[in-house]
Amino acid sequence: MDAIKIGQFIKTERQHRQLTQKELAELLSCTDKAVSRWETGKGIPDVSMLIPLSRALGVSVNELLLGERIEEEMKEEKNEEVIITTMTEAKRHIGKMQLIVAALFCLLQLAITYGFTFSATPSDAMGLLIGVIALLLAVCFLFGLTGFSLKHKIFFVLFTAVIYFPSHFLYWDADQAFGINGLYTPILLCGGIILVLLATGMKQLVTAAVKKTKARHTS
Repeated sequence: MDAIKIGQFIKTERQHRQLTQKELAELLSCTDKAVSRWETGKGIPDVSMLIPLSRALGVSVNELLLGERIEEEMKEEKNEEVIITTMTEAKRHIGKMQLIVAALFCLLQLAITYGFTFSATPSDAMGLLIGVIALLLAVCFLFGLTGFSLKHKIFFVLFTAVIYFPSHFLYWDADQAFGINGLYTPILLCGGIILVLLATGMKQLVTAAVKKTKARHTS
C-alpha cells in the first residue's frame, strides 16, 4: 500500500467535506496529530480505524486502501487488487516477524552454548555440560511450539548441534574435546529432533481442540 497516495486521498476527501483535521479527529475519537501523520504519508490508519474513517469521508474501505475513487465498472477488478495487495503486505510482515523470532532463538542458543561454556572449569565441567545440554534442548522444545514449518524446526536443531560441537575445543585439549562432543552432540541432535516433533504434535492437538470447541459454540 502506498502511504503517500492514501494520505493525499484522505486529505482531498477531508477537504471536499470541508472538515479540518481536528474535526475529522473528533469524529474518529483520535488526535489531529494522527490525522496529520496519515495525510503526510508518515503512517497509515490502523485496521480498527478503516471503517470509521471510510464512513466519515464517504468512501469505501477499498477506495481508502487504494487511495483513489473506484469507478463502478472497475469495482470488481479493484477489489481483487486490494485483496492481493493486503495479502502480500500481511505475508511480508509475517515473514519479517518470523525472521526476527528465528534470529532471537539462534542468538539464545549461541549465548547458552558459549556463555556457560566460557565459565566452565575442570571441577564443574561435567555438571555444567549437562546443564547446557538441558537448556539447549529446552529451547528446541520452545521453538517446536512456534508457527515455523517442520523443515525450519529441524534446521534449527541442526544449527544448535553445529554451534555446540566446536565449543569445547576452545577450553580443553583435542582428545578431551572430541570425547565430550562425540558423546553430547548426538544426544543434543537426537533429543532436539524428538522434542521439536513432540512440541509440534502438541501444538497441532491443542489447535485442533480449540477449533472443535469454537465449532461447538457457533453451532
